[in-house]
Amino acid sequence: MNIMICGSGTMGRGIALISILSGHRAILFDHNQEALQQAQQLAQEFGHQQLKNEHIFKGILEVD
Repeated sequence: MNIMICGSGTMGRGIALISILSGHRAILFDHNQEALQQAQQLAQEFGHQQLKNEHIFKGILEVD
């Protein structure tokens, strides 16, 4: 399932992260490029942490 999230602030980032962890594809839209980059960084850092803990991290975070 693809989930489109408008806004990549605190709530949008959280929704995207939960969506990714649930096995869905999260697509964030925001006019603020810095907020999008922060959201992408959060997802990547969380994914790396999950891999270190031997959990499976699935998902794609796209930045438009």
